[in-house]
Amino acid sequence: MTSPATRTYFWDFFGPRSEPTAAHFQRHLRGFLEQHGIGELAVVTDSQGPGHHAVGVVTPEGHWELIEKALRPKRHAAA
Repeated sequence: MTSPATRTYFWDFFGPRSEPTAAHFQRHLRGFLEQHGIGELAVVTDSQGPGHHAVGVVTPEGHWELIEKALRPKRHAAA
């Protein structure tokens, strides 16, 4: 049995204010997800070193189009 396809979409922020900017974006992302009835999706954070913070959302295939068209993520990874 295979599990349904999921992706983690990411938005990256760089520079000395990347952490508070990512936190601010995360609040808006959670609001967007709630507004569209998908508030149960997991929101994740990542940092690949100083001056970089990222916010991501793990989503099944049924929401890919909504996320891609409305929020224009910068990258994604198979979850």
